[in-house]
Amino acid sequence: MTLLRIREAQLAALDAAAFDRFVDSVAPLIREQAGPAAAAMDDGELCAAIGAAMRRAQSYGIAADCDLVAFATLALTISPRFDEHPRFQRLLASPSVEPRHKIGRLFAAATAADWDEAAGL
Repeated sequence: MTLLRIREAQLAALDAAAFDRFVDSVAPLIREQAGPAAAAMDDGELCAAIGAAMRRAQSYGIAADCDLVAFATLALTISPRFDEHPRFQRLLASPSVEPRHKIGRLFAAATAADWDEAAGL
């Protein structure tokens, strides 16, 4: 019996392709939800912005599809760097908050003033 071996580089390529397909599949939803900033982008620009936002989310350990979509929508609606707001940064970078709870806690903790400040980033 011959065993199939998949190298790390092959796995990385498969992961990248799956990520790109996911971004492509959620782009219409995010375009609809994110308003004027997303509407002004062509498909390539939008997918690039979504991918960049989702990679930022993943850097905080966020992995659930719905949380990645929420993070990307915030990045396109508020600011691509909204997560650099001090309150958001503390929460997102906190090892004591499970990644699956970070987006929910972000929405629960944020004030209108926080969102306004984050929009300026």
